[in-house]
Amino acid sequence: MKKVIRKKAPASSDRSEIDRILENIRETPLRKAEKGAAYVALAEIYLDTTNGVLDRYKKSLEDTIRDWNKLDRMGKAFDEKLSLAKIRASLNK
Repeated sequence: MKKVIRKKAPASSDRSEIDRILENIRETPLRKAEKGAAYVALAEIYLDTTNGVLDRYKKSLEDTIRDWNKLDRMGKAFDEKLSLAKIRASLNK
């Protein structure tokens, strides 16, 4: 497997060479250390992906909370103006 990794990557148009390399990788038995390294790499990819998704989700929630707070402030300001308008209307009678 190490021999395959050290080879220069073929040109993207040479599909048969890519297929041969992938077949060689699939057929080459892995040692315990290589299997462990593969599992570690998969775990890192999983964690990076999960963390990225969770970070975007957290940002989305924070944006939503900020928008709700803004709407709440606008609603309170409207209610206050409405109350003042009602008081003024009752005083003008």
